[in-house]
Amino acid sequence: METNQDKYARAAARVDAIRNFYWKVTKLLVFILSLLVFHYFIYELRGVWFIWIIGFVSIGLVAEGAKLFGLNLIFGKDWERRKIEAEMLKEDSNSIRF
Repeated sequence: METNQDKYARAAARVDAIRNFYWKVTKLLVFILSLLVFHYFIYELRGVWFIWIIGFVSIGLVAEGAKLFGLNLIFGKDWERRKIEAEMLKEDSNSIRF
């Protein structure tokens, strides 16, 4: 049986993870703005090397956000549950054989 303390601890951990994610988004936006300003003053926006950096950092942030907000399409909780059930069935079928 789950107590209110367990629920509170889990909710507090989730809120902490969401807060950390929002801080990462804020830092990424500041980084992108700084990179654009730097690139403008040094190269006058010729070349697109900074787009690669922004793209890779953004991909990582999107993946982290998808995991945090439950949009993990490949290895989500449902996949994990199904694999555990399949492994348990496989183990049960192997233990019946003599």
